[in-house]
Amino acid sequence: MRTARGQRTGNVTGDVYALAPSARLPVTDSEEFLAALLAKEKRLPYEKVLLSLADSLYRRELRAGGWAADVGVFGRRLFLAEARRVVERAKGELWEVG
Repeated sequence: MRTARGQRTGNVTGDVYALAPSARLPVTDSEEFLAALLAKEKRLPYEKVLLSLADSLYRRELRAGGWAADVGVFGRRLFLAEARRVVERAKGELWEVG
């Protein structure tokens, strides 16, 4: 699947939603970001979750000085793979995809 800008988000379709109760608490900043996002939005398309987290990771890296390493040239697409790993790693524990 690709975004409007042609960025690959993967082949997974469906929505992501928080599990209540969850099997564990979020342990990383990325998990906390997604848990808060899903608490607010309840259910979001997989692609939107990946893009939202990739944006968050991108902004975090820029604040940490990533601008000096040309992170800005690549934009959020540089973080899509990490966003996908975060979502898949906590699937079935903090949220579900379906």
